[in-house]
Amino acid sequence: MSNITVTTDLASIEKAWRSFEMYAASTPFQTFEWLNAWYSVIGSVSNVTPAIVCGSNEDGSMAFILPLAVERLSGSRRLVFLGRDLSDYNAPLLAPDFDPGTSARDWWKRVHDTVQQASGCHHDLVFLDKMPERVGEQPNPLSALPTRLNPSHAYATGLNGDWDSFYAAKRSSHARRNDRRKFRHLQNEGVVSFRTASEHGEIRDTLDILFNQKARSFERMGVPDLFEKPGVAEFFRQIAIKAPDLIHVSRLEVGSACVAANLGLVAQNTYYSVLISHVDGPLSRHSPGTFHQHDLMRHAMARGCDVFDFTIGDEPFKRDWADAIYNLHDHLAAVTPLGVAVAIVTSARLQAKRFIKQTPRLWLWASRARAGLGSLLIYLKTGKPMPKKASKIDE
Repeated sequence: MSNITVTTDLASIEKAWRSFEMYAASTPFQTFEWLNAWYSVIGSVSNVTPAIVCGSNEDGSMAFILPLAVERLSGSRRLVFLGRDLSDYNAPLLAPDFDPGTSARDWWKRVHDTVQQASGCHHDLVFLDKMPERVGEQPNPLSALPTRLNPSHAYATGLNGDWDSFYAAKRSSHARRNDRRKFRHLQNEGVVSFRTASEHGEIRDTLDILFNQKARSFERMGVPDLFEKPGVAEFFRQIAIKAPDLIHVSRLEVGSACVAANLGLVAQNTYYSVLISHVDGPLSRHSPGTFHQHDLMRHAMARGCDVFDFTIGDEPFKRDWADAIYNLHDHLAAVTPLGVAVAIVTSARLQAKRFIKQTPRLWLWASRARAGLGSLLIYLKTGKPMPKKASKIDE
């Protein structure tokens, strides 16, 4: 690898980036479209400076692109992945013949030194999170760094054969009978139909329903509403309209009512399920989210996808379908004395979170306590009790 450069201007590298991603090993969360939309709506107004690292081979061809950024947080500056907060996987884009050289750690040292010396990219701490062990068929060179396991896993299943045989192989006869019973109840409420949103107005309407349904779900779980954060809802609206080849927005309707909604990504023969939601109230008893999930996998098969990736998160329904569980890794390293203090606090927080999430009894208690608080807040706000849960996928 002959040359490593850093740029803080996404526009200056757009052409090379788009060309490289056509054949590089990557995830859709590192496409120029995704990250440029994130930066234009969120990063540019959030004290974030892009630090896009590019490496070239001796013949001038691109070897890798590593989309990093420097963000200011609590008086410190930390080096992170660009768009990390809304990306389920963070990784470099790698050429098919990528070779880090003598060792992956030496490669990273050279990358890091280049970033630290670049104008506007000085930082106190390095925090690289949600890193998969592989990028496409290649080992992720960043996995060679000292890492700890992320508190959450990711899940995926291979899409083999036709839907009927796949469904029968994945679900027990008892589960299939239960599904048929619930689907009949759903049909009694109106015609059940799966729709892909393609027109701009329909995309916006579907996403607004998704945001509203997710907000109610977050409220029931007692967690902050993701879509109340500045720019988040607008980011998803923009990327869904600007990148129709990457983004798939769909809804499940019963009659004229949208009872479940979805935003997914399609790239390299894989369907990535990113945002899913469902209606609450009486119809939730019939598990509309479950049947929308079935339709999404059927849709992925029809598009020629070989893999359905449920992405990050340990929801029980993912385990029911998955035949692959991915470990994700976090790297944390102090660079300056201030970074040491921040790293100690960050490390303690991450360790506690992982310990709770990976200890079933503690996670159950924590989830119940959080949901109980959410239920109390709903009652105080509306005077109505929280709706009962329907099924695992509809939680």
